[in-house]
Amino acid sequence: MFLLDGKYQPATGTGLLNINCGRGGNAPKGTAHAPITLEAWHERQAFLEGDGTAEPFKMTNCT
Repeated sequence: MFLLDGKYQPATGTGLLNINCGRGGNAPKGTAHAPITLEAWHERQAFLEGDGTAEPFKMTNCT
């Protein structure tokens, strides 16, 4: 999964990441040969910034 350049934070339109691998979710489940990875589109240009009250990202129903 690629992240676009910019800050991911609660106060902006990007919000925080919420990855769901379950039925109707937005990501496939990982396997030993195809693990789930988060990668910036351009190296070090995606910044996950929590505010101390929320998780910077959430993964549910993923293996």
